[in-house]
Amino acid sequence: MTSHFAGFFLIAFLGSATATAAPLCDQQRGDAGKKPEASHQEGPPRWKWWLHADSRKELGLTDKQSKKIDEIWESTAPKWREKMHELEKLEEALAKTIKENTADVTIVAQQVEKVEKLRAENATTRTVMIYRMHLLLTPEQRVKVNEMRARMEEERAKRQNQGRGDKRER
Repeated sequence: MTSHFAGFFLIAFLGSATATAAPLCDQQRGDAGKKPEASHQEGPPRWKWWLHADSRKELGLTDKQSKKIDEIWESTAPKWREKMHELEKLEEALAKTIKENTADVTIVAQQVEKVEKLRAENATTRTVMIYRMHLLLTPEQRVKVNEMRARMEEERAKRQNQGRGDKRER
């Protein structure tokens, strides 16, 4: 049961941690001050925690682990991103069809099936990629990854609340 939760948290961490350390990522790429492209999700760009010196040190990642995780990412991410863009286009087309309110129900159902099939394929690709990364970590590293993820989630939530001028505190 514990390993199941550890795997779940690793998946959550990889999904969220890759999107939480924008300033570090920007500095590494020399993108400080640049605006994100419109097609990106709201929030900072993805962060390759397995390449960042502080994260590697905190997790005790070896050069070999870091390299293998990066190979997994680099072999999966481009295709995954391409399919995500395709999904965005299909979702936009579906939204337009629904908004126009003139299409036959069969047409809408076919579009929904395409969208959901691609969404499932993307989720499968991402989950398998994360699992492959997970297999390269020791049990102790997985615990540390969970701790890092929790901290980053907390920091992300604070930034989001500050960005909204969190009215609950007033």
